[in-house]
Amino acid sequence: MISSAPSVPPLRPAVASLARFLRSVRIGKQITPRVSGVLDLSRWVAAALVLVFHLGTNVLMPWAELPVEHRGAWQALLYALLNCGDQAVLWFFVSSGFLVGGGVLASIQARSFVLAGYAVNRTARIYAVLIPALVLGYVLDGARIFQYGLGSAGQETPEAYTAWAVLSNLLCLQTLVAPPLGSNRPLWSLAYEVWYYALFPLLLAPFWARGRGMVAALAGAAAILAFLLVFNPGMLGSFLVWLLGVAARVCPWPLLRSQRGAWLLAALAALAYPFLLPLLPSGAVKLLVGIAFASTLLATRFSRNDGALPFAEWHALFAGFSYSLYLVHAPILHSVLTFLQGRADPELRLLPAGLAPLLWGVSLFVLLAVCGYVFSCFTEAHTDRLRVALTQSLGLRRRPG
Repeated sequence: MISSAPSVPPLRPAVASLARFLRSVRIGKQITPRVSGVLDLSRWVAAALVLVFHLGTNVLMPWAELPVEHRGAWQALLYALLNCGDQAVLWFFVSSGFLVGGGVLASIQARSFVLAGYAVNRTARIYAVLIPALVLGYVLDGARIFQYGLGSAGQETPEAYTAWAVLSNLLCLQTLVAPPLGSNRPLWSLAYEVWYYALFPLLLAPFWARGRGMVAALAGAAAILAFLLVFNPGMLGSFLVWLLGVAARVCPWPLLRSQRGAWLLAALAALAYPFLLPLLPSGAVKLLVGIAFASTLLATRFSRNDGALPFAEWHALFAGFSYSLYLVHAPILHSVLTFLQGRADPELRLLPAGLAPLLWGVSLFVLLAVCGYVFSCFTEAHTDRLRVALTQSLGLRRRPG
């Protein structure tokens, strides 16, 4: 159970209520094979949806520019299916909150949370892939620009290639003080994730720290909140979506009992997302997508079937390189299309008719998936090794958190 040390001043009523709630909820550190399989499935499906979104924007002509005769019902459905990139990132946020945030709560409840160990785990996970991905993206973008000049790849600008941009992306400050590096626009969401990783345990300092350590942690949380409010207030709005994943880890009841019904709701919310944005505040629409996906994790948590998902080993394989694929697919895609066409702008701008768009899309999808997997063999697959090296170099014991 979570308890405060005698030296800590009495908790405020809101914090005390949260403490009582956490005492009453069992946050198992172990995740069932069923839940693990759903998390793997959602990770690689979300990565695939982001990849499909960028393929759609680079292969097909924008909807607003389509001739009237190519704006039929099936074309509208096609573009809606391709337009799920932002929704997939929201799924990533919920899954991250469930795994990382829920893991922090479980460690605190078990009285085994160590901030240094948590920081090492997160650092290894992020930088095992991030540093090589930044190098690869910068080299590919540089070769492309050297040959054909600055184009429209990933909405790139000259500021995205400066030394300041490199340093900012290395410190996960993109979208805060600099643009994402080069043409790699997907890097924006990684900055969100990293700051959520830093902020969440600091906000929970009253439950794991004491004395000066608690004061320092809470001061750090306040500093991060002030920093985000100044440079990117929208990042805090998406933090609520991330917290939905934490809630799905501790909620004592499911929103929906049916797993199929929950997945159907999540799919419908994702498809409705672009149509709801003009009608409702964007934060509310994001929360709707997040709640719908969180309901799938809740339904799985409360399922009577704790066994593995069908094809669980395949889900684990695809999920195992989803992070690598997410970080490297954009600069690879832009380079391939630019060099194939021999011009600065990579977009093919094909009409949604005939076999050409399908062949281009499938071929590029397979190519990028293979590149992501090969890249992961040299990076993501060695995350544990980097974690051990960092732990040993800092003289820490390997403890949960």
